[in-house]
Amino acid sequence: MSDGLLTGKSVIITGAGQGLGEAYARAAAVEGANVAVVDLDGVKARAVAESIGENGGSAIAIEADISSWDSTDSVVRATVDAFGKLDGLINNAAFYGPAKAGEETEAEIRRSFEVNVFGAHFLSIHALRAMGEEGSIINVVSGAQSGLVYTSSYGASKGAIASLTYCWAADMQASGNKIRVNAISPYAKTVMLDRTVEFYAERAGGPGSGPLEKADFLDTAPDPSTVAPIAVFLLSDLSTDINGQIVRMEDGDKLSLVTKPHVLAQPLYRPGGWTPRDVAAAFDADLRGRLQPVGIHYLDAKVVPAPDVLEPFVLPSA
Repeated sequence: MSDGLLTGKSVIITGAGQGLGEAYARAAAVEGANVAVVDLDGVKARAVAESIGENGGSAIAIEADISSWDSTDSVVRATVDAFGKLDGLINNAAFYGPAKAGEETEAEIRRSFEVNVFGAHFLSIHALRAMGEEGSIINVVSGAQSGLVYTSSYGASKGAIASLTYCWAADMQASGNKIRVNAISPYAKTVMLDRTVEFYAERAGGPGSGPLEKADFLDTAPDPSTVAPIAVFLLSDLSTDINGQIVRMEDGDKLSLVTKPHVLAQPLYRPGGWTPRDVAAAFDADLRGRLQPVGIHYLDAKVVPAPDVLEPFVLPSA
C-alpha cells in the first residue's frame, strides 16, 4: 500500500542491486519516486530496475564504481537526464572486509575508504550541485563506528561518514537552504552480515565464543525491508525539519537515535594548567567514574507499545 509520499521525486540509491539498497529502491518506487538503481554489478542493478518497472514503478539502472570522481559525476548526470531533476540520494554502497586488529591488508583498508568515504563524499558533492536549494541526502553508517570487534577499517570509514553527516548538516543549516543531511544506522539480514558470520566462524571461533559470546543476534537478523520505512521518511517531506541525525533500526521494531560524540558540559578547571600528575588526580577524583563502556552500548532504552495498544491520539478542536 502506498501513500504517494515520494510522488514526483527523483532519487539515487547506491548499492541498490541487492540487500538494503534494493529494499530502499523498491520502497521508494512504491511511494512514487523515480529511482536510479546504482550498483557496481550492472546485471543486478538492471534486474532490480526492471522488476520495479514491471510492478508499475519508475527506475533506471546505472552500473558504476562510486570510488571514482568522474563516475559519480556521470551517475548524477544520467539521473538528471532521465528524470529531469534530483531530489534525494542514499549513499548505501559499501565495501566490507572483516579482520582482526593488526591483520588488515593495505588493499582492504584502501578499498574501504575509497568506496565508503570517498564514494559517498564524491557523489554527495555532485548531488548537491544538481539539487540546488532543496533535497535530502541520506548516508548509511553502522554500529561498528562505536566499536565492534574485527571491523576496524569498516568502522573507521563509517565513523568518517557520521562526521560528514554532522558537518554537512551544519553547512546546510548555515547556508539557509532546504537540503538536509541525515544517516541511517541499519541492522538486517544482508550479504555483509553473512560475511560477518562466516568470518567469526572461520577466524574467531564463531558466535558464542570469546568476545562474541552474546552474538546470537547474527542468526536472527530481520529482512532489509524492515529498515526501508526510515529511508522513505527521510526522503519525504515528512522529515523537512530533520537534519544532522543518525536514525537506528534494529530487529524491525526498535527505532532509536544515535547520539553524537560530545564534550562534558562542565569540564574540570585548574588555574594555571595541568601536569601529568594533576591529570591522574582528576581521573582518580572524577573522570574514572565517567568512563564510557568499550564497544557498542545503549542509553535510555525504552520499549514503546505497538500502535494497536496505544491510547488513541485525538487532535484538539480547532
